[in-house]
Amino acid sequence: QVAFLDADAFLVSPKADGIFRACNDSAADFCASLDIISRTVQGGILVARPSQRRFEHMIQSLHNFSAKLLPAIPDMDFLTNYYHIRPIFARQTAQVRANRSQMLRAEGVQIMNMHEKDGKRFVSIYDTCPNAAAMPYSTSQLLKPSNRHILEKFAVWHACGIYKLDRFPLCPAGSFAVGRANRVAKAAGAAAPPRADGAPVFCSYRALRVYQWLQIHANPC
Repeated sequence: QVAFLDADAFLVSPKADGIFRACNDSAADFCASLDIISRTVQGGILVARPSQRRFEHMIQSLHNFSAKLLPAIPDMDFLTNYYHIRPIFARQTAQVRANRSQMLRAEGVQIMNMHEKDGKRFVSIYDTCPNAAAMPYSTSQLLKPSNRHILEKFAVWHACGIYKLDRFPLCPAGSFAVGRANRVAKAAGAAAPPRADGAPVFCSYRALRVYQWLQIHANPC
């Protein structure tokens, strides 16, 4: 079995290996999170263990596939269609939700952020998308004890949707140092120093700063 992670997904805890235990349905050869709004699978973090027969069938299906639902993200479009995800989640009645695990198992798929008994979705520690993805970019969100407790539980951080790291404007050169000074001040219980560079809040997010540093070195123009 193999875990696939997007470049905007970060391993933030040694517990990240637990994703293989979370995807523990022996009847499933594909495991991923579900975006309940669009009723599509999240292609950014998934576990795959297809049989040779399943793999060959998927390759064959690709020859006749055309991304119509999500043309900008064809991998999610293909997986959603191949495993018939949208019809399974089209209806929201309690009876249908209770039978979803069986319907998904018949298709060979497991949804890692869905309760097996009632078919309701929850926030998985292996995929922050979409509920928690916005938290690190807002000081007011980070200062809430309840939110910090939630953030500390995650094993994999997925910067998805509008919070994808490559969508943020480049931060000023000195903003990383300012963000670090803010964190030190908060830890000491002191007032945060003023932002002399006028950098937005999200520039204090270390993962974003590292991503932008790599981006600039890879694409200096």
